Amino acid sequence: GTKDYGIAFAPDEPSSLVLYTNSDYGGCLDGRKLTSGYSSKFGHRSISLPSKLQDFTATSTTAAEYVAASDAPREALWLGRLEVTFRQSYPTGTPVVFSDSQGVVALACNPVHHNALKHIEVRYHFVREFVTRRKLILEKVSTVENVADAITKSLPADLFRSLKELMGVERTTEQ
Repeated sequence: GTKDYGIAFAPDEPSSLVLYTNSDYGGCLDGRKLTSGYSSKFGHRSISLPSKLQDFTATSTTAAEYVAASDAPREALWLGRLEVTFRQSYPTGTPVVFSDSQGVVALACNPVHHNALKHIEVRYHFVREFVTRRKLILEKVSTVENVADAITKSLPADLFRSLKELMGVERTTEQ
């Protein structure tokens, strides 16, 4: 179980906002729907780790990853409104979103690729708008460093433990 694990914040930790996005393309055996998810990190600790089984089937891995990345701007906006809850200043600088899909980075950062996105619903282009307006930075991350993998798919135990560490999840009680 996980009842002995938690996330502890230190007062001197940096307050940057970083998000990791990912999807499990066709991983649901009933209907081949995709699971998308993201990890929001404030400083070195994850503060939200939602994942969701989407209600449609993506036509490619890039489309699935693009849908997952579209949640990041909404999350960044929402977290910006939680400044009082954290009793810290809102993270300085532009939030950074990491995806392990080079295709997502290319599509969101370069509107020339718009033909490849014609089949994707308009609501998922929110990420492109935020990148274009420089409200967030979208960058490629190695698959073994993408903490959102831990909430979107089954992983080997060693990789899961490594990602759990990167999320800032640690044992909070004595054994």
